[in-house]
Amino acid sequence: MSTPRLGVGFSRGVGPAEIVEAVKLAESLGYESAWMAEGHAGDQFAVLGAAAAVTTRIRLGTSISSVFVRTAPTIAMAAATLDHLSAGRFVLGLGTSHREQVEPEHGVPFAEPTARLRDTIAIVRALVRDGSVTHHGRVVTIERFDLWFTPRRRELSIYVAALIPCAVAPSRREALDALRPAVALYTGFFPRYNRLLADGGFADEARAIKQAWDRGDRDAIARLVPDAMVDAVTIAGTPAECRDRLARYRAAGLDLPIISPRPAGPDPRASVLDTIRALAPTG
Repeated sequence: MSTPRLGVGFSRGVGPAEIVEAVKLAESLGYESAWMAEGHAGDQFAVLGAAAAVTTRIRLGTSISSVFVRTAPTIAMAAATLDHLSAGRFVLGLGTSHREQVEPEHGVPFAEPTARLRDTIAIVRALVRDGSVTHHGRVVTIERFDLWFTPRRRELSIYVAALIPCAVAPSRREALDALRPAVALYTGFFPRYNRLLADGGFADEARAIKQAWDRGDRDAIARLVPDAMVDAVTIAGTPAECRDRLARYRAAGLDLPIISPRPAGPDPRASVLDTIRALAPTG
């Protein structure tokens, strides 16, 4: 029997060097890929470059790189660089991020996100393939940009967004409680996720969380997240329960689950490494 495909993603709670350590551990345990989010936890391309230097097999990807906070040629050049440093193991994950982050945190107008994403993908593909790009798109115009090195591969895999937060704990209750604040944050802060959860059967809960968030009652919102909502959008439980959830996702057609360990407790680093060990792929 072949080893199940499984990836691991990182977004917050541990430092860049600890993420590199975790990626090295994940490779030793048979994880297929490791993914670095773009946020406030360190530059994703730098962290993945460091991970590339201490690994040889595991695929490395961005999850995601926002098309608003870097120029399209910069994204393309960074992707080609990481693919070169990792000997062809890089996957570029792209997305639009959210208006609530792009405008106040980066000072960039959040306009026509889908068109910008399409333009960026076209620019990345052209620059990697041809070594130079000229592009006149709907929202992005590049007169000319060329690479001063030869890409290792002329075609890179490009993925578009996804997330599966994960918490492993000695009891199901501890795991649910560890993820409840994150679900509350996504529901209260991001209108897009609030709408998705409301449409997914949690209309009353999504409304109550948003109202509490808007009131500034940030300490209370986690208590408004029911167990069923956490279960709907995360993997939480004991190691055995989390393995069972992963198996059910695979049975439903998910080809490559990517767990995102949420640091918890007095030693965030240890909790992340313990989760990676607990859910390691088995043959």
